[in-house]
Amino acid sequence: MILWIIAISLFAVLGLIGYYQGAIRVAFSFAGIVAAAALAFPLAGIVKSVLPAFGLSHPVLLAFLAPVIIYLLVLIGFKSAALAAHKSVTTHYKYKTSDTQRLLWSRLNERLGICLGMANAAAYLVLLGIVFYVLGYCTIQVATSDKDSWMIKAVNTVNQDMKATGFDKMVAPLTAARGRRPVARPQRRRRTASRSARAGRRRGARRAPACTRPAMGRRSR
Repeated sequence: MILWIIAISLFAVLGLIGYYQGAIRVAFSFAGIVAAAALAFPLAGIVKSVLPAFGLSHPVLLAFLAPVIIYLLVLIGFKSAALAAHKSVTTHYKYKTSDTQRLLWSRLNERLGICLGMANAAAYLVLLGIVFYVLGYCTIQVATSDKDSWMIKAVNTVNQDMKATGFDKMVAPLTAARGRRPVARPQRRRRTASRSARAGRRRGARRAPACTRPAMGRRSR
């Protein structure tokens, strides 16, 4: 139930924001969301080496805080570029075109902004699903009774909703934990196959063929 409330709220709010901000700014925001999500973990090592200078040295805190900082920096950069592009296009239609073209552009910008706002909501929903999915590894194991904190209960409830709706099957391949699973089974199979082949050769060498066994002749009288 909580997952559906989060999803409906995201689509409603970001669709409304897309209507007022316009297609250009929302398109840059969508590109920023995707780029920030792709660069958050690869560039997190740079921030991890800087944060200890500010007194942050706990490894768990660095593992969560460094990707968030990279994500926000990349997203802020895209939003700044979006503001500059939106201002340039608005100035062009305001002073260098007719009122009819300006009104048509304004209507197109608003309608298209709603659609791109929905795309932003979908992207944010996937990112939130990844966060809850990763946190669920710890909170589900830590949960003991009804006396747990409200944060643990909320994360566990969202994970249960994700499992019930099948949303976890879409989020699981995008998590780092799923991508780091070792592919060691083929190697073990090869070793097992080679061992069985060697054992078969040894058994074959021990057993002599029937044709090579000496025939027991009768004793001559």
